[in-house]
Amino acid sequence: FHQLFCHFFRAAMKTLFSSSCASLRATRHYGAGWNARIEDENAERRRRASSSSSSPAVVRVRAKKSGFAAEIMKKKDDDKDDAPSASTTTNSKTNETERCPCGSSRSYKSCCRPYHDLAQYPPDPVTLMKSRFSAYAKGKAKYIVLTTHSENEIRKDGSKTKAGVKVSTLEADVIATCEKVEFYGLKIANDKKKNETEHLVSFSYNCRVRGQKGFDRGREETQSELSTFRKGEDGKWYFLDGIQGA
Repeated sequence: FHQLFCHFFRAAMKTLFSSSCASLRATRHYGAGWNARIEDENAERRRRASSSSSSPAVVRVRAKKSGFAAEIMKKKDDDKDDAPSASTTTNSKTNETERCPCGSSRSYKSCCRPYHDLAQYPPDPVTLMKSRFSAYAKGKAKYIVLTTHSENEIRKDGSKTKAGVKVSTLEADVIATCEKVEFYGLKIANDKKKNETEHLVSFSYNCRVRGQKGFDRGREETQSELSTFRKGEDGKWYFLDGIQGA
């Protein structure tokens, strides 16, 4: 049985190989014929154009792509068709009429934007915390820095390695975070006065890594934090530090 199977297998492979070679020869033959046909058509079109116009337009006919090349071109065309036009798209970081990321029922323009524009300053720690979260969602790095207490370690000394080498600043860290992570779904869990100059706010939120070209967005994660806010010498509240997972 094994020898019989091998015999039929070799015969089938020989037939398949012969057929493949014939197909390849035919493909090369018709490919050459197709190119010649295209040149003839181009020449004929140029002749007609020159006879009907003093400034003839050169018309080019391209051979139809097939196989993998066709799939690539189709993918590019599909991407162009699926891409939303600039007139109909709205960047969530700049949209002022959408609901504010801080979780209120008001629009961003009438809620947290005045704080981000420094036209107003949050009157209490909870409002400050919400405006800072909204700033992360909108990419307002300078606002994050301005509302961070001067005693915050990263604002004072920047981000450092374990060896104590400074590698970044607070603003640079915030910019990098806002570019890579989406923030949404803020929920205030509790807030409590610690003393006359410090206040605690606990909250949770959702986030995910932004999709990069060729990659899908990361999975959604829920984070929680306990933040400490401290009054500055000017009487305003500032973010001091936070404990993740609290």
